Amino acid sequence: MKLLRFNGIRIFMIIASCCTSSLFSQPAIFHDYPDWVSQSLGHVATGLGIADINQDGWDDIVVANGNDMQRQNVVVYYNNQSGGFPTVPSWSSSDIDYHGHLSIGDIDGNGFPDVAVSTFLGAGGFSDPGYAKVYFNYNGQLQSLPGFATSDRMFTFSCALGDADGDGDLDLAVAGGQPYEIGMGPYQTYGRIYYNQAGVLDTLPGWTSQVTMGALDVEFADMDNNGFLDLLFACHLTPNYIFLADSAGQIQSAPSWNSQDISYYGNSLTVGKITNDAYLDLIISDNNQLGGQGKYKAYYFTQPPSGSSFPGWYSTTGGYGSAMLAADLNFNGRPDLITGRWWGRVEIYLDTLYTLNSSPNWWSLSNSVIEAYALRDVNQDGRFTKSWQIAVSQDSIHLLDLQDSGLEKIISLQVNGQTLDPGLEYCTIPGASWISTRESLLAGDQVSVEYIASFKQDLAVSNWDSDIGNYLFYNQTVPTFLDGTNPIITETLVMVYPNPFNQSCRFEFYLLKNSYVQLSIFDALGRRVKQLLDQPLEVGRHEVRWDGENDRQIIVTSGLYFYQLQTGNGLKTGKLLLLK
Repeated sequence: MKLLRFNGIRIFMIIASCCTSSLFSQPAIFHDYPDWVSQSLGHVATGLGIADINQDGWDDIVVANGNDMQRQNVVVYYNNQSGGFPTVPSWSSSDIDYHGHLSIGDIDGNGFPDVAVSTFLGAGGFSDPGYAKVYFNYNGQLQSLPGFATSDRMFTFSCALGDADGDGDLDLAVAGGQPYEIGMGPYQTYGRIYYNQAGVLDTLPGWTSQVTMGALDVEFADMDNNGFLDLLFACHLTPNYIFLADSAGQIQSAPSWNSQDISYYGNSLTVGKITNDAYLDLIISDNNQLGGQGKYKAYYFTQPPSGSSFPGWYSTTGGYGSAMLAADLNFNGRPDLITGRWWGRVEIYLDTLYTLNSSPNWWSLSNSVIEAYALRDVNQDGRFTKSWQIAVSQDSIHLLDLQDSGLEKIISLQVNGQTLDPGLEYCTIPGASWISTRESLLAGDQVSVEYIASFKQDLAVSNWDSDIGNYLFYNQTVPTFLDGTNPIITETLVMVYPNPFNQSCRFEFYLLKNSYVQLSIFDALGRRVKQLLDQPLEVGRHEVRWDGENDRQIIVTSGLYFYQLQTGNGLKTGKLLLLK
């Protein structure tokens, strides 16, 4: 690495390893090939999630195996507490099934993440409908056999945990459908929600859709910004659907919106605020195994979804579309798109001027039968603490959406200075940026959220080729000095309020000992913008404000900035977003 110095000042920059796999501008976030590959063991890996299952402070990888090919186990790969994983599972369920996708969250409110799994087929295969089930987590150990199973049966490939009725606990939504002309297929059925009653899921659905669907994926999101979660389905055989919650938080049984294009080959979905407005957009991967073009497509919403509409964006390429995730990978405050295909590669579509590039900006050199993605900073080398404050502007809402794809863990949630208990007074799930509260939030309530975020989330991939293991790509975006000093971000001592900000922000930090302190602001190119502190300070709490000016007392422009806090206890860095 070439050393650059300017007037003796070390320059803080975003450094990432070079990639050679694309002809386009490189995001340079992941290596061309995976950094970790599990042993295949004949597993037909399908469902995927990342969460701290054993509660040791480090996230683990959960995989549901089987698909429609073999009855297999659900497995967990435990983190070695430094971001590494064994190549064989650390835990396996005692039962086997044709497992589809999974969802992770604390259903029973005991503080430990449970694992819900869709069973695509029953033991009899395509002539036998499956069901959904839950492995509950007690003191960091998943049950070897599921502690919950739905009483009704359906072919279900995906499920999602979310607060479907605004009461602060996690309910279970199930997508049902089977597109193949095998056994009982093609098969359509109703969407289902199994409500949570004081930590116990109903075994029969308390909500069913009015329409039947060939749904292969399902997700919760607040699509109309009314303060409650809505329900989205990606469908094969039928249009894609959105079911909005009403002003009391009850999801309506009739769809509020459906896709208008006659291309009924949806496989997976994700949501993100792609366009420059207040509403989330819906992104679908089509799979051309049974027809269609197999393109990725986005439905843009500039108001609450209603009626029907055509996609506002398509990818140029098609194929066996599968996994997708919307996440802000280049730190511009807008989501990019990570996509995958069966017998394909990991691809990244960067956002550009509030839309997405139609061709990928980067792709891996590895090919596999990609089924699912999960993003998480498993080695914790990009984590930092953020805070979020808001004065509630409308009565009787239950949902807070931080809209931060880098969110890793909620540290605390306070309403009017009162700290709420997770699992009892509010709920969320790993990988989501929403928080749903048990009690209504009222206009004027002061809400404060402190959480751990990361600008360096790693990408896990499940592959259903039984000869290929699962993948992990470590994020290569590293904050470093050009002289080679490489600070690793651990639990930070500094907090920033507010962040994002539009005029000024304040830094609060606590010194563990008397120390000489330097606090500086850098722009995204590594240029120092402002020196806030350069002096000795005593042990204890300290506060300093940045008013958005540079060292020449000129107001800086909107964009991404980084702070660097150097103390006798080490170096802490973090991201700032100035919005005007």
